[in-house]
Amino acid sequence: KLFCQLLPSIQIPILNSIPLFHHYHRTTTTTTRSPDHSQTSSTFRPMMESTNQSHVVAIPHPGRGHINPLLNLCETMAQKNPNNLKITVIVTEEWLGLLRRSSSEESPTPPNMRFATIPNVLPAEKGRGADMLGFLKTVMTKMAQPVEQLFDQLEPPVRLILADTLLFWAVEIGNRRNIPVASFWAMSASTFSLLYHLDFVLERSLNVPAQLPDEHRIDYIPGISPIRIADLPYDLSYEYKSKLSELQLLQGMPVIEKTHCLLFRTIPELEEHAIDVLKPKLPIPTFIVGPCIPLSSLGDIHDQASYMAWLDSQPQKSVLYVSFGSFAS
Repeated sequence: KLFCQLLPSIQIPILNSIPLFHHYHRTTTTTTRSPDHSQTSSTFRPMMESTNQSHVVAIPHPGRGHINPLLNLCETMAQKNPNNLKITVIVTEEWLGLLRRSSSEESPTPPNMRFATIPNVLPAEKGRGADMLGFLKTVMTKMAQPVEQLFDQLEPPVRLILADTLLFWAVEIGNRRNIPVASFWAMSASTFSLLYHLDFVLERSLNVPAQLPDEHRIDYIPGISPIRIADLPYDLSYEYKSKLSELQLLQGMPVIEKTHCLLFRTIPELEEHAIDVLKPKLPIPTFIVGPCIPLSSLGDIHDQASYMAWLDSQPQKSVLYVSFGSFAS
């Protein structure tokens, strides 16, 4: 019963056993209302009623690299707990259409999981890359109100909010409504460590020449092995920190301490060092929930022995998988 352990202040019999959920320690038919952009709208899948069911609302950040892993996590939770858990995922009307078009009939949404929609208050998905700054600002300023209005329509009462860490306003909604919030970090734990320790890293960087070669390695980012400057996701400068703040990428950091737990979509084998560094510094429980991939749509992996044979024939640490993400692509 993961969240019973996670949130002792409220008794939520949500998760009995999810293999991908680990508290980290060293020992180790949908009917749709016609779009009406003047008011909050909702799309519900009929769900089994039970007085013992707990209701979780998931709020993903509107980007494929954020929505997909959170949806996969929610599906895993719903499949493992068909009788005592309901999950509602809040997305825009446009995103609901995108998800429908990409869904597979072979892996339908669990019956105890549904979608609820808010109006299309964000720039269209197809053109958002032309003004990423404007898109991110809109996410932070336009989504909160219709999302909170939707809470008044949801039944049964919401017992837990599962929200993307970047959506710091979701924590404010939870605090106002006395609903616990679990924060979901959709990127790597190493990226979280860089942002979490950014001020410390910038202080160390003040003594570093401004124009270092890309091959130069720095070794003072907590939780990250020595890394080439060329491989960093962000420039180490106060000017770039201002840009990150403008992009709303730093606002969620201090708000994390107001949540009940932090979920990382990683696995210890990949980022053990970063997790070990972060865990004692964070004042809330930390859970590892990776890899957050659609396991139900992978088919019978036992029929794919040739893939495993090929991987096993490669030298250790020689195979790299790269995904550029929707923002870049």
